[in-house]
Amino acid sequence: MRTLFITFSIALASLVGLTGCANSVPSAPTSSKPLQGEMKQLGKMAPHITGITLTLSSNNLNINFPKLQNSTGENFASTPCQSTFTYLGSSENSFLGTTTHVYEGTFKANNNCALFTEQPSTTFNVPGQTQYGILESSQNGWLFSLAKDRAGQAVIAKGEVR
Repeated sequence: MRTLFITFSIALASLVGLTGCANSVPSAPTSSKPLQGEMKQLGKMAPHITGITLTLSSNNLNINFPKLQNSTGENFASTPCQSTFTYLGSSENSFLGTTTHVYEGTFKANNNCALFTEQPSTTFNVPGQTQYGILESSQNGWLFSLAKDRAGQAVIAKGEVR
């Protein structure tokens, strides 16, 4: 009986331990309502600030700059300055208590949208450059960066959303 109890205890402890490990790997966040805030351009258009709306789904992040002019439609018709980025992965910083989610994509841009996102204008028929959306939890909501690299070292624009 004692042997059975010890075996059961070890099995239960292992199961609890493995469950804890499985839960420590973050997944893509989802939200029932869009996150909104402001972004400050840090590069070519610095210090321009504009509004941003982020819509999260299971493996995608839709980035929308509603106030930026973008004329990428037929005969340069006005279109939204937005793009849907694909989820790449997440990481946790247990020391700071933050979680970071990384997305990859590109903007089809023209006018102010091309300047703000630092994408080549569609006027020149040049392919867009891959960019990274980095969403990091903070005490006041989420910090969002649009960067040229996954590590977020070459930041194009940065802001806070809620």
